[in-house]
Amino acid sequence: MKHLSLLLAAAWLLSACGEFRGMPSLDVKLPETFSESASQTEVSYPAPLKQDWWRQTDDTMLIDLLGRVQQQNLSIEQARERLLAARESSRSLDYLPGITLTADAQYSRLREGDVAVNNVGFSGGSSQKKTTGYYNARMDSSWELPLWGQFSAADDVDRAAFRYAEADLAAVRANVVAEAIRLYAQMRGFQQQKIAQEAIVAAQENIASYQQIKHKAGLITQGELLSAKRSVLEANISMQNMVKDEIASRQQLAALLGQASPDEAWKTPAAIPVIRVTEFSDGPVDVLRNRPDIRRAEAAVLREAGQLELAKADRYPRITLGGSLSQLDNLTGAPLPGKTVQFTGTPSVSIPLFDWGKRLAAAREQDARLSESASAYREAVIAAMTEVETFLAAYHTAKQSEVQTNETAALEQQNQQQAALLFERGLTDGIAAQNAAIAALQADIAALQASVEHLSRLAALTKALGGGIPVSTTPTTEQTP
Repeated sequence: MKHLSLLLAAAWLLSACGEFRGMPSLDVKLPETFSESASQTEVSYPAPLKQDWWRQTDDTMLIDLLGRVQQQNLSIEQARERLLAARESSRSLDYLPGITLTADAQYSRLREGDVAVNNVGFSGGSSQKKTTGYYNARMDSSWELPLWGQFSAADDVDRAAFRYAEADLAAVRANVVAEAIRLYAQMRGFQQQKIAQEAIVAAQENIASYQQIKHKAGLITQGELLSAKRSVLEANISMQNMVKDEIASRQQLAALLGQASPDEAWKTPAAIPVIRVTEFSDGPVDVLRNRPDIRRAEAAVLREAGQLELAKADRYPRITLGGSLSQLDNLTGAPLPGKTVQFTGTPSVSIPLFDWGKRLAAAREQDARLSESASAYREAVIAAMTEVETFLAAYHTAKQSEVQTNETAALEQQNQQQAALLFERGLTDGIAAQNAAIAALQADIAALQASVEHLSRLAALTKALGGGIPVSTTPTTEQTP
């Protein structure tokens, strides 16, 4: 007993050795507001986000598409399965008592001597040879006492792993929704641009016809005629590129739905959707709480902290209580004399002496991993602030660009109408009228591209803010001519 006490004391002193940095600071200095935020009013608490903000549109096909994407997307499905797996995680149960029930039967033919069952001798009462059968019902139990906080640390790891998977699912969903909106807007934009480009091709062909007549009359050179024909070819190439890009957008959209081919309904041209949203006034505190990737990084820190506590506890002596309870009896012959019940109790102590250095190194390694995860958390926060600032600026720029290109398109439309009127009155030739029509159509294409960019930047911004818009504000209609 004296030697055991000395060993325990030595193990305790060794286990107490080793310095650890422990839980690092997660503080990151945040700006008071975003420079591109529409409102500079400081809020006392972060506003929750409306995740289905995209329902604020009249495009029913887009609403149906995004609903299907959240159900069918394979990345979301995988993240959902990871969440289910994390929910079933039960590492803390490793530190509860374990009980095993077993039963076995033994066939025995006595030839000489006494009856023996599991090395327990009984008087046979007779030297006659006989065949007997015995059973042994046994219950074994073992419990490693969680004296050093292993149970609570393992429970912390389980809860952190669940929070990580939960935030991961939210992050994947936000990314997929934003990508689906971008691709849908692009698909509709290419369809509308293709219609305008077809009109441009027709106008270029009309110009080439006019130039052919002039060339035959000797009014223009061969180079001017070839230039007109080259413009027709270039217009056709642009239209083919739009068709190619539209097909690519449809195919990528189908992949987001987890299917190999696009829906037939998508081939019918439709307008670019308009989603009515508010002016964004989220502050850094809102982003800190609402962004799922930040919550995921925070959960990773908590998970590594729990792992460190388990690694530190692994350096301490382990005390395990074991025992068994069994009953022996005869199955076929006469009952065994007396009630044969056995009970054993075996406490054991495992002292990490010779492999203590290995356990200490593992704990220090985990300590470094904890510091690494804290650094990753701070990096995620800073990246989020930078991303929001960048996306806010890009969104406002795209919004203004859409307004300006629409105004330009309206002016070009008026100019085209004036050129058509002059042509009807015989004041200008057909080439001037066709060039004015081409300029108006090109302005329309630029306006369509600006609308797609606006919607794409909107989707990217909502993802950067955490996957939605604040629910406490009232939507205002954004008109897209």
